[in-house]
Amino acid sequence: MSTLESMICYVYKKSDQDFEWGNLLGDRKKNRKRWGDFAGYLLLFNTLGNR
Repeated sequence: MSTLESMICYVYKKSDQDFEWGNLLGDRKKNRKRWGDFAGYLLLFNTLGNR
């Protein structure tokens, strides 16, 4: 999940468009389950895409 936070910061800096999905996750310490679920989905779709 710490890697996810770094990725969100990187995408926010490089993005020219509105960056809403990073804000939708909320605070990392208060919404740990939501952050973990999102990280799991990224892992899932990345794994399926590489098959």
